[in-house]
Amino acid sequence: MARRRDRDPLQIDLSPDDGDLGDGGWADAPDGSAGLPTDGPVDPPPVWFATRVARPLRERWRGMPRRLRVGVVSGAAVVVAVTVAGVAVVDARAEAAHAERMAALPGGVADLSEPVTETWRVETDAGVLAVFPGGVVVTQDGTDLLGVDVADGSEVWRHELGPARLPYAATVDGPPEMGPAADGGVYVFDHVDEVLPELDPQEAADALADGRAAGTWEDPSLRVEDALTGELRGEATIALRTAHEVARCEADDGPGGEPVRWLVSSVGVTTTATYLSVCNGASTTLAADGTVVDGFPSPTVDGETYLATDAGSVVPAADGEDGFTLPGFVLDPVAVDSTDGPWLVGRGGITAYDTAGEELWSSDTRTGRVVVRADGVAVVQNDADGTFDAVDLDTGKVRWTIDGAVGTYGWAGAATDGAVALLAVQGAESTELVALDLGDGVELWRTSHGALDGEVFSVDGHLLGVDEEYMIADGVQVSDAVLVGLGPTS
Repeated sequence: MARRRDRDPLQIDLSPDDGDLGDGGWADAPDGSAGLPTDGPVDPPPVWFATRVARPLRERWRGMPRRLRVGVVSGAAVVVAVTVAGVAVVDARAEAAHAERMAALPGGVADLSEPVTETWRVETDAGVLAVFPGGVVVTQDGTDLLGVDVADGSEVWRHELGPARLPYAATVDGPPEMGPAADGGVYVFDHVDEVLPELDPQEAADALADGRAAGTWEDPSLRVEDALTGELRGEATIALRTAHEVARCEADDGPGGEPVRWLVSSVGVTTTATYLSVCNGASTTLAADGTVVDGFPSPTVDGETYLATDAGSVVPAADGEDGFTLPGFVLDPVAVDSTDGPWLVGRGGITAYDTAGEELWSSDTRTGRVVVRADGVAVVQNDADGTFDAVDLDTGKVRWTIDGAVGTYGWAGAATDGAVALLAVQGAESTELVALDLGDGVELWRTSHGALDGEVFSVDGHLLGVDEEYMIADGVQVSDAVLVGLGPTS
């Protein structure tokens, strides 16, 4: 009897064929010959299989009651179902573990395979002032401080501060700028934004020296006080004295179109220190206890610390290992999929160093920023031609390149899920989000958000857009901002 091979219902047929040994489980062909698979030559089952396995199974099957046979078949189906469910549980756990791991990494999100869209929106007066554990961002609403959950935009808490001006409203002209500093401190910063008509760095340095001697020039200064007592913790001043230091100040057109050199100073605050920088070059740092450090200690995404100096990036000794100096400026990635990458240093091109400061490779790719470091590559924007290049972290060779037309007016943020690089680029009227496959640079999707014209960050595994505009009101710099949650469309 020829056995059917229907694929619809599950059938098990162990009845004997014509002949003494049967075919050991193979179906007969329509012409009566032994039925073998037709996708290539296959040897028939050996005689021992038909005698010791197939025949005893047939006999036992025939001896079973019909109800028991149904139970066996149902049991097999249950095993298949349980196996599929088990795989689904394993996949769900793996996805949850991946999402948790990426949420803890700078610029990390769980999944960027599908386009994102706006999921919530909160009007604020100050953008993001701070980020708290658990994905809560602190912003300002009038004279209130507001905690917003980045997952859904809901209000977590609110504290009324009264009519007093918040310290983040920095004065542009007149009184010094004030703001919160580390460990219950307050920084006081005397603004210095000056225009020098001398383009030659040495002539500009000489002009500053003459101004100091005549009392017409005051170098930018920073001091940190205790917020409760007003006690002075420490103070520091930056003086641009050499042509090398002045050369870092931007040369551009002045207010009347004449060529000038701009001397711009700024202050920054971390959880451990306050730093003062002039022309993005000379800098000094005040620790929470008032200790002055030449340069600015910067943390990296990998948990290391370096000190930016004129001689290069100094990595201090730690854990019994010697310190070393990297000849250039550290290119710390914005978004990563791990915290064990090499040191990437810019100076003309890109050079990679291991954790002991030994050179690994060097590339001619010129860039000032690494936007994504994931899946074995560093995605950088090439300063020479505006392209985005993926540099292999093992060899320094460029794996793929995409045209710089991905962004019209510049870079505005980045994120990664470990397989996709998300680039936020500013267009003429809005911010575009472009997702690139890290393996080959292929564009996976692109969305344009007309209501968002600002930067994009990753907070606790969630994408957050910040659209902030600054304005002057009664001689005080204030801002009008919108927080935008970005998530999957489904």
